[in-house]
Amino acid sequence: MLGFLSEAVAFPTVIFTVVLALACLYWVIALSGFASVDALDGLADAAEGVTGTADLGGGRAAVAEGPRLLGLGEVPATISLTLLAFFGWLCSFFGMRLVSRLELPELARRAPDSTTATAVLVLALAAGMAITSLAIRPLRPLFRLVGAPERASFVGQSCTITSGRVDEGFGYAEGAAGLRVDVRCRLPNPLKSGSLARLERWDAEREVYWVRPVDGPVNAEAGRAAAISGSEPR
Repeated sequence: MLGFLSEAVAFPTVIFTVVLALACLYWVIALSGFASVDALDGLADAAEGVTGTADLGGGRAAVAEGPRLLGLGEVPATISLTLLAFFGWLCSFFGMRLVSRLELPELARRAPDSTTATAVLVLALAAGMAITSLAIRPLRPLFRLVGAPERASFVGQSCTITSGRVDEGFGYAEGAAGLRVDVRCRLPNPLKSGSLARLERWDAEREVYWVRPVDGPVNAEAGRAAAISGSEPR
């Protein structure tokens, strides 16, 4: 037992031992409800000003959008780092044991212990990353990024006018979720509050939709069900 502990706290294995211990402590805190699984990704987003969202079993979780080396960035960093620390620890621990039992060439035996340990550290890190990449492969679909739909993709759908009038410089419409979007329509037009209209074009420069009145009688509830989801005008 003492031999195991001495090897676990010896260089280079001690590096992975510390990281793995911190990871275990973090998961205890997370399971207690005092931290979230994506906390590291949230800190990275705050530092870099980059955010992302992912669908996870019907919920949403932040996902790092940084470099995706070997696919490790495709799942929350807490999972990647925990697995990397675990597999790196195994490779380092058994790598040092293997080196101590090998009959190395004369040149390798004369090398300082720190040189051999550093070589094992580099190999353990590389092997740990490769194994982690394989281990998280089945998890990647759970954290796949879900991009927000382009506003132009809503063209052709219906909306309900909520403003008293709609002209070339003013107008609001309501989406299915009760959110408002900016709409515009050339005069003359019969659009007023409660009228149904169809989105004809997205004006990216002005960030508004150009609409036209819906011809013929249309049930208002059906129009609301077919209405688009939008965003509050800026």
